[in-house]
Amino acid sequence: MERETIVREVTAIARKRLECYGKLASLAEEQRSMLVESRDSDLSDNLAEFDPLLLEIMQLDRREETLQQHLEKARSNGRVIDLGGEYAHLTDRTVKTAKLLRDLTLINKELLAGRMEFVNFSLGVIYKVAAEQSLAGDGDNPAIMLDFRA
Repeated sequence: MERETIVREVTAIARKRLECYGKLASLAEEQRSMLVESRDSDLSDNLAEFDPLLLEIMQLDRREETLQQHLEKARSNGRVIDLGGEYAHLTDRTVKTAKLLRDLTLINKELLAGRMEFVNFSLGVIYKVAAEQSLAGDGDNPAIMLDFRA
C-alpha cells in the first residue's frame, strides 16, 4: 500500500471518528435535557442512536489499526512517514470531544441515579400507604390493591 494512500485513509478515519464522537456528545447533551425535563419517551429513541455510532467507531478503530500496521512495516524498512498536522489536529479534537462525552455521561448517570432514588422513594410511600390501609381494614377496597411484582 502506498504511503500517500495510507495517510489519506488514516486522516479520513480520524475525521469520521471525530464526527461520530461529536454526534455522541450531542446525543448525550440531548439526554441531559430529556432527563432534566422528564421526557422519558424521547430518551429511548435517543439511546437507540448511540449503538450504531459506537459500532462505527469500533470499525474505524480496527481499520486504522490495520493501516497503522502498514505504516509500521514501512517505518521498519527505513521509510520516514509523517501523518501530517491535520491528523494530529483531528486526533486532538477527538480526545477533547471524548472527554466532553465522558463528562456528559457522568452527569447523565447522576441524573438517572437521582431519578431512580425518587422512584424508589415513591414506591416506598405507595407501599406504606397501601399497607396502612390494608391494616385499617380497607383490604377489600380494589382502589388500593397494588401489584408489587417487579
